[in-house]
Amino acid sequence: MRAQLISTLALAGVCAASAAGFSQYAALRFESDSLGLDPGRRHAEWSGLLEGSRWEIGLRERILLSDSGGTVPRWLLGRSDLEAEARAWLGPVIVNPSVRWSREIDEGPMMILPVQAGEAFYRGFVRPALTAEASLPAGFSVSATGRMLDRSLEMPEGGSPGWSAAQYGGTFEWRAPRGFELYAGGYSSSTDAGDLGWNSDWSRLDAGVRSGPVSFPARTQVLADLQFTGWDGNDYLGMDLGDRVTCSARAVRWLTPRISLNITGRSCFDRRDGEWTHSLGAGIARVNLFFGLPALNPSSLTLAGMYTSSAFTTSRFEASSRVKLYRGLYALFSGDFRSGPTVFPGAPATRRRVILGTGLEYRLGTTAVIWTRVENERTELAQIEDWARLEAGLEITP
Repeated sequence: MRAQLISTLALAGVCAASAAGFSQYAALRFESDSLGLDPGRRHAEWSGLLEGSRWEIGLRERILLSDSGGTVPRWLLGRSDLEAEARAWLGPVIVNPSVRWSREIDEGPMMILPVQAGEAFYRGFVRPALTAEASLPAGFSVSATGRMLDRSLEMPEGGSPGWSAAQYGGTFEWRAPRGFELYAGGYSSSTDAGDLGWNSDWSRLDAGVRSGPVSFPARTQVLADLQFTGWDGNDYLGMDLGDRVTCSARAVRWLTPRISLNITGRSCFDRRDGEWTHSLGAGIARVNLFFGLPALNPSSLTLAGMYTSSAFTTSRFEASSRVKLYRGLYALFSGDFRSGPTVFPGAPATRRRVILGTGLEYRLGTTAVIWTRVENERTELAQIEDWARLEAGLEITP
């Protein structure tokens, strides 16, 4: 918090000196494993943005603290994630340097190392990056990016093996008439973990065409994307990465000014050992109903369903509603039904979960949102488990 305060004061001082615009956002969230205030998961986030006429500087800090005991065992106990980036418009060119620093607050989770080198505590990473984009005549644009990654590991018996990586690449796009875009790009990555006796290099080539949004009658818009990805290299287990073709489409239709329907479909086909196979299929449908103008935060109801099929199958149905009670006060209701694989010992291969929740939310204009919710979950583990939990949060946009 001290670092955030210093950053806020520094940015505010620069803002006053240069007459630039300054905005910030802060959020706190608490999740308990019971109806009490037992330590569960605690989130804190702060971000600030300083904007000039042809530049901007952003800073974001996220902190996660969680408890490993109680009903829900967790492997991630605490993490701090700091990201800073700048953006400058130099004529048709946009330059975007950034750096991200993630570190574990506690001892960190255990990471399984390649080539049977055992396990190590994961302490975090530092990742500087630089991206440049340029707009060209006739709807063409190009971009180039590069980044470096330095992971921090610690062996249980002592010692810190080195793990670094470098990635670079670029894209070329053309915005064709009638809302279509043609694009191609390539990326290359090199990982060096010489202390473990392991190195990995791979490259990737992308090419595709996307549309949209394309407008159709009856207040309907469609977006579609067809992409081919060719890989050269091996994955973490030493297997050939192969090639992939991805097809996706999304349709949005406003049935009335207060009812919208959103449908998304996605399929992936992989080529390995000279044969093509269907590796992934997914579909999502969502209906939003607003009982008033959406811009005024009226009462609303959302119904959504999702289904995926790959090496395993998952399905999910959720319903949520916000009911306006008085001015900025809302009642919250939610239901979530999930089915999918699990790694919990003793649990069935396909685990089913039902989560029901209710709560209250208060909106202070566009400045702050505070909410609390009680949820009850019934799930299949080694046996049927049933427990309630408490969640609360605060979001501030001064």
